[in-house]
Amino acid sequence: MNPFDPDAVLKKATVPEHSVLFMQAMSGGEPFLIGPYLFIAAEDWLIAVGYPLSGEPGTADFGQALAEAVRRAWARTCWAISPSLPNRLKAYRRDLDDYYVLAADTKVPQRLERLAEKTSGLLRVEEGRTFTAAHRRLWAEFVGRAALPPNVRELFAKTEAVLQKAPGLVLLNAWDPRGQLAACLLLDTAPRAFLTYLIGAHSRTHCTPYASDLLFREMIR
Repeated sequence: MNPFDPDAVLKKATVPEHSVLFMQAMSGGEPFLIGPYLFIAAEDWLIAVGYPLSGEPGTADFGQALAEAVRRAWARTCWAISPSLPNRLKAYRRDLDDYYVLAADTKVPQRLERLAEKTSGLLRVEEGRTFTAAHRRLWAEFVGRAALPPNVRELFAKTEAVLQKAPGLVLLNAWDPRGQLAACLLLDTAPRAFLTYLIGAHSRTHCTPYASDLLFREMIR
């Protein structure tokens, strides 16, 4: 069996779930490939990514790869994300998402551009990887007031740990003149063709209006 090469996956990644170093750090599992499909497994569970790293998505091909992965991992529980599912699995579908694609050169609405530009004079934006005490306070403040799905809440809880294990993760920070963290985004820059916004938070205790808008503008740039 050939050794697993994360860099080869990241070069071909087309969806955030292909970010194998982040997925590995977050789940604690081990990645492997069957054909063009990525799987991550540990103990008796399996994560399956039904978006192929090459070629067009196909339910038959994915179904065959998934069956082989379940056998290989001895999995009793499986989570799968896929553009479509084999007929035998459709009854087990829990969620259905829509997504939208915007051109990267789409202009930001003028009002938001003006607000972000105004805010840029009030905050210092930096990119870093150190999860400080200020980040812990911001995360705790935000999680304490926001209604979050369990998987998102788990990501907030594991941010500091996964930053140490996934080198592509970065923090986009907005600091006010008093050295307080007004807002922060956690981004994944590991895939070669794109970056992913994972989570973010803004402070009401140390509030600067439109701090998150400023960070989103910087992320797009």
